[in-house]
Amino acid sequence: MLTDFQEAFCSQWFWVRAPNFQTHSYCGISDLASRYCVDSLLLLLQSIIATPAGYEFNPSYPHALTIAVYVGMLLGALFWGMSADVIGRRFAFNVSLFLCSAFTIIAGAAPNWTSLAVFIALLGFGGGGNLIMDTTVFIEYLPSHKQWVLSTHIEVTYETFD
Repeated sequence: MLTDFQEAFCSQWFWVRAPNFQTHSYCGISDLASRYCVDSLLLLLQSIIATPAGYEFNPSYPHALTIAVYVGMLLGALFWGMSADVIGRRFAFNVSLFLCSAFTIIAGAAPNWTSLAVFIALLGFGGGGNLIMDTTVFIEYLPSHKQWVLSTHIEVTYETFD
């Protein structure tokens, strides 16, 4: 028999159970880190590698990587947003994460500036899909009586980090 405190604690911290914790850590933490973790990391890592890659490849247009990541994210958000309803949100979410990680690794072996920009655009394509689907997948797999957690989570995050 649970005490009142234990019931209150379990009702507030329901995601400690394995499936809910996995969903929360997989989707919900992206909002906690910096509202949208994947796109923030993409932009941060792209900005970190742009200068050394520019020195290595000596490009004629040094801002091509920034344009490539934003175009990739725009096209990825449009494509994955529309196709997630057709092929399934969970599958689209996982494929977008896989594409993002695979093209990040491949971009590390890019032999020239043009191929680096193409792979940066392709990883932006995967990251753009993840950007729009993480909160959707999070809310979809929460039990219906616990879906208030998303709005509370976002509100606390915005108030804490603004």
